Parts: sequence; C-alpha cells; structure tokens
Amino acid sequence: GIECPWVDTPSSHIGAVVKRAVSRAVGDDFYSSWGDNPEGLAPGQEAEPTTFAMPLWAMDQFHVADPGQEPSLTGSLDDIGVRRTDGVAAYTRAMSAMLREVSVDKIYTFAFWGPSRFVDVINWQFRGLIPGLQCDFS
Repeated sequence: GIECPWVDTPSSHIGAVVKRAVSRAVGDDFYSSWGDNPEGLAPGQEAEPTTFAMPLWAMDQFHVADPGQEPSLTGSLDDIGVRRTDGVAAYTRAMSAMLREVSVDKIYTFAFWGPSRFVDVINWQFRGLIPGLQCDFS
C-alpha cells in the first residue's frame, strides 16, 4: 500500500478520479482513506494517514523463490515468475495456489506495472487519466 501525509481538499479531488479508475479496474476489493486531519484531533489521538492498499491478486506479476534464489530487483523481471499478461485464467490459478501455500520460508516478489502509463515517477505526476490533464502528487 501507499501511506502519505494528510491531503487537503484540492488534492483529494484528483485522488477521487484515481480511486474511481482503480475501482473500475479491480472492483471494490481495495482500501483507501483520505486519513484524518491531524489538526482536528484531540491531543495524543493517533491520526489515520492517507492510505491506499490493494489485494495481492491485483498485482500484475509475482514470483516465489527459496532464500538466495530470489531475482535481482535491479534487473529485468521480464522472464521471472507468473504474469497476468500471459493469460488471466492461468494467472488466477497460479495466484490462488500461491496464496494457499504462503510460507515464511519463501521469498515473494510482486510487480504492479499496469498503471505505469499513468504515473511519471521522475516528475512525480499522474498523467493520462484525463486527456490533457497532469497532476502533481508530491
């Protein structure tokens, strides 16, 4: 998931567009909250941060390895593990099997690259969600 400091109303309008886009892609099986405005809390009360979390099945690729056999995260993951783009039915079966057999003795690598066409991490902007609109998310 993503955890950010509390955001003000103008930023949350762009966030609502992103939330609707995610909902169309993965349904309602995710959690998001704008969080609590820390200024409105009693002293000592913990504020919920702005949060966004998706289920593991929403990942685009995963790989399971024994310790020491995990892929390098600095190289290409193209030929590693199971990818949704290689067939949704096969991916769903493999993800279900992996979730039934989760073990603390394995190394799990997940990739979520589907929305990368909408996120410019170098300039820290959302782009292409709405044609012609770009939004700073810093």
